[in-house]
Amino acid sequence: MANHPALPLQKAIFDALLADTALNAVIDGRVYDHVPPDAVYPYVVIGEDSFSRDLWQHECFVMIQGFTSQNGLTGVKRLANLIQVILDVELQVEGYLTQEWSFEESRFYKDEEGDNFQMAEVNFRYLLDPDTY
Repeated sequence: MANHPALPLQKAIFDALLADTALNAVIDGRVYDHVPPDAVYPYVVIGEDSFSRDLWQHECFVMIQGFTSQNGLTGVKRLANLIQVILDVELQVEGYLTQEWSFEESRFYKDEEGDNFQMAEVNFRYLLDPDTY
């Protein structure tokens, strides 16, 4: 049986985000698992995820976050749209076959603390089968 899909799925997401020229024209390759203290806006974070499994299939929910320093939500909504287009596809996940994939929802937040950032959460669902049984 294949290993747990958490790391292979995260790698597939990371690779897809970095490979997209339209996204990288905006974020300049700033895709993080852990945001460094000196990070420059805008950037994307591979956020929280959850996994469940039946006999063979893994149901995976993944949240991707986008951050901008622009006033208002327009910039972060554009960033969320790029993320949705990139990840609402059949990802190539090492050791797994992507059986289903879907964009689930987006949420947008304005900074209320005065830190001068706006945030989007973009959520996806992937159903993965091991590529060998």
